[in-house]
Amino acid sequence: VVTLDVEDYPGAVGDRLGRWALASVYGKGGAASGPIYKSCRAEGDKTIITFDHADGGLMVAEIPAVGKAPTEVKAGRLRCFSVAGEDRVFHSAEAHIRGDTVEVSSKRVPRPVAVRYACRIDPRGMNLYNKARLPASPFRTDDWPIESIEALTERLKGL
Repeated sequence: VVTLDVEDYPGAVGDRLGRWALASVYGKGGAASGPIYKSCRAEGDKTIITFDHADGGLMVAEIPAVGKAPTEVKAGRLRCFSVAGEDRVFHSAEAHIRGDTVEVSSKRVPRPVAVRYACRIDPRGMNLYNKARLPASPFRTDDWPIESIEALTERLKGL
């Protein structure tokens, strides 16, 4: 159950846990989860991401105020996506919903090989949801080693 978008608001956390229990344990109540990464494929300079639990499609949503349910933002832009090429350097990416998939690209990465969503120290701003108003889980399509905070801090000092 993803709760990164609601921080520590107990009502939203309880609602999501209850939805999961009803659907997963008792087979009732509808969607149990937000979108979960399923697969990806390259199409030229873009990567197409598919998801499980894309119930009824995907949407950009925002939480209008603490304790409120996520609300669809019709002309909203997806945030928190990054893409890397063979050099393994991640760059912020443009991401667009296409039905129940997301198309990810960056002008700085002509041949993408990896995509990440909300994989950073502070993933606030994540805004990919399914139509059941449940948030997507953070994911990465690569299995590259992740640099420790200490190593990253040292490397950034040299810039």
